[in-house]
Parts: sequence; C-alpha cells; structure tokens
Amino acid sequence: SYGMFEGNIISVPITFKWEYRIYKNLRGNIKLGLASNYEIKSKYVFPSDMDTDFSKFSVSVNYGTGFSYFLSKKTCVYIDFEAFNFGAYKGNSEGLGLSENYHTDNTLLNFGIKYDFKKQK
Repeated sequence: SYGMFEGNIISVPITFKWEYRIYKNLRGNIKLGLASNYEIKSKYVFPSDMDTDFSKFSVSVNYGTGFSYFLSKKTCVYIDFEAFNFGAYKGNSEGLGLSENYHTDNTLLNFGIKYDFKKQK
C-alpha cells in the first residue's frame, strides 16, 4: 500500500555553478551541489500500520541547468531548472523480490531579471 506525504521544508543549498558563453550575449550554466533540509510542517497519509516517525533533517543532492541573456552589461534575464533529489527517506515498498526506497524530491523552474547595482569603473 502506498502513502502520501505533504510538507514544508527549509532548504539551504551549497551549489557550484559553471557558466559558459553560448553565443554573444547568451550564456548557459550547469549547477551541482548539496542541500541541508529541515522539515517544518508535515502531513502523512499512510496505512495505519506504517511507522511515520521519520527524521526532520536530511541532506539532498541538487543539480540544474539554465540560460541567461544579457540585455546590457548590468542587466540580464534568466531561466533555470533545478532539482533536489534523494532527500529525506519516507519509506519503501516490496515487489517481485525488489525493494524500492522513497525519498523526497523537488523540482523548480526559476525565471527572473538580474541587475548589477555596483558602479562601473
């Protein structure tokens, strides 16, 4: 029997980002890192015989990719995709002699505008 988990988590990622030029003002990036996660709110809907006393703290792997387009030396627009996988353990299932573990996963699509407020020299 499967269950459901809903929750709110504070995540503090440490991410390494490599940015490279694709064409003129267009740049791409690749990100990889780890995130420290703490569950601040949780709702479990599991069978009554299943233990839901899971740890509120976990570490996950985060990775992503994205693009930035520079409108000027100080302004760019961007879009990024990020995933936080292999987070907190939330149970497992047995089937055909194989066991599958379930962990929290999050995927994010970010877009926005970046502006550099520093004075140019």
